[in-house]
Amino acid sequence: KKNNNKQHHATPLFEALTKLRNALGKPLPVVYPLAGFTQAFAANEPMKMVADQADFSLWSVAKTYKFSKQSDLMLYKLICGNKQASFDKTKVVFTNLDALAPQFDPPSLLNANADTKSFCNKFHTSNTLFTTSIDGKSLSQFISQNLNFNIIGDYRNNASSENLEVWWKAKVEKVVSAEFQTYDNKFKELAIKAERNMFDQRSFYKWSVDHLNQSDYLKDSLVSQLKTETELYLQLIQRALVPADNKLNKKTSTYLKETVAAADSDQFKAVYGPTYTEVKNISDLMNSFYPIMLQQNVDFKAYIKHSKKIDTAINDILVGAGLKIKEKTEEIDILADPTATGTETSDSIYKDVKLKSLSLRQRVIVAAVKGLRQVESETRRFIRMKVMLSKGLEIDKEQMNNDVSDQLRSQTPKQRSANPRGS
Repeated sequence: KKNNNKQHHATPLFEALTKLRNALGKPLPVVYPLAGFTQAFAANEPMKMVADQADFSLWSVAKTYKFSKQSDLMLYKLICGNKQASFDKTKVVFTNLDALAPQFDPPSLLNANADTKSFCNKFHTSNTLFTTSIDGKSLSQFISQNLNFNIIGDYRNNASSENLEVWWKAKVEKVVSAEFQTYDNKFKELAIKAERNMFDQRSFYKWSVDHLNQSDYLKDSLVSQLKTETELYLQLIQRALVPADNKLNKKTSTYLKETVAAADSDQFKAVYGPTYTEVKNISDLMNSFYPIMLQQNVDFKAYIKHSKKIDTAINDILVGAGLKIKEKTEEIDILADPTATGTETSDSIYKDVKLKSLSLRQRVIVAAVKGLRQVESETRRFIRMKVMLSKGLEIDKEQMNNDVSDQLRSQTPKQRSANPRGS
């Protein structure tokens, strides 16, 4: 007969305590000093968002630690961090290339004379971190006695109220800004190469090699090709919108050749039938995208505004084709910074019309609109590269706080109430 270990504990007191624990929601008490602090920090919704975005590596063989949450890692770094912030980099052998993403290593918050070698040279996990002693003292005692309180300053003393900001700039921001500048320079090189390919500003050798692969229907630069594709899709939409009883003039050359030839002009004109204003409007908006790509400093707000116009114009075509209906204009915060969402979609709400089957003309319009969306996506991808280049990487604490606030506002009341510490 197998022994039932549960019977050994099944006393009236144990059963009463079990019922009480279940009634309280099965809590897991944190009994070690400081462990409750890191647990509360990890459960705090804004801090959790910041930690998730930072995406710190929670383990390191070289630095002998493995933690289950970022707050434990930060407590460890508070003790074992260097005097100055740094970046841990793992290089590919015999190269200067990073094998892994550089990991930010924050500085210590302890006094310079604090002896932490015995603690920092041991392997630590989330299970052992809070039970380890340093120089015969508990973790909380050691930190309390060795914390550099000058970094924090005294809120009662105006002279030291900016101590943390001064320390941050000297120990963290200076190092991170230099690293960001390196990334900016590399990104700039990438943007220059992309622009040369987009606008055919390539070397003669590359132009010659690329030219061997061209045909009568392919252009010699990406922008010219995008314009040609846009022209083709718009001509298809234009043709599908022409009533069936409208007599069209026959052309001697092929449809594709005439479309390619028409793409050389910035003014849209229908190859067949009358030119529809709605189609010409999309052509004008798409052509206005390309000068933006050549700007040194792209205005993100202007770019977003222009993208919304294109999205609205395309959706209006689908409305005219009986494929969508325009319901209303979405209420937006006119004071909000558009960079917070970066959305290029229209402020109006369009709803698909449920149809049992599509006519040939409607299928042509749907396919052509998909092509337009793809061209628009490729164009926007390069413009966003220029936007990022003009902004550059920088430590923007105010923007980070705004991003966290936006994410909290986007949560449902149920999500917010699930964690009262996050409110």
